[in-house]
Amino acid sequence: VEEPVRTVRWDRNELIDLLDREPVLSRSLTSAMSWDIVRKLKGQRTMLLKGEVADPERWTVKRREQNDDRYAAILSNVLSHPEYRKAYSNELDKYRVIHHIDDEKHRQTLERCGWTLEELKLGKRHRSSLEDEDEELEEDVGWSNWKWRVHSLLARVLG
Repeated sequence: VEEPVRTVRWDRNELIDLLDREPVLSRSLTSAMSWDIVRKLKGQRTMLLKGEVADPERWTVKRREQNDDRYAAILSNVLSHPEYRKAYSNELDKYRVIHHIDDEKHRQTLERCGWTLEELKLGKRHRSSLEDEDEELEEDVGWSNWKWRVHSLLARVLG
């Protein structure tokens, strides 16, 4: 049965501003997105149980790789700015619990992002090149404020 579909396109900054001003709308959007993710996950489980996946082992490996890549992307974003590290520490811990990311996997992912556990605890990466110093300067001047806003929305959606 075909159902009509309506798409809405928003300017990202305007959407973030709207969600900042309207907490009820923000919670509703977060809820809708969360339920959509749950629906998709249940659908995947159903596909596996019904035998609709040709190679379940390969499918499982691929899903794990996607989960690892997703966590690495989230962690990389959180590590990209001192404000993110402070603001999203608890959300990151929750994400790790929900997605069963143990300490070793977390350490490996940090390493993949160019960080160590010690640096994370200190809240600062050891800089060793001019490029790293440039990145540090960019962080200090706050050039990526728009990224902060996008990540704020992402944290609310994931949190």
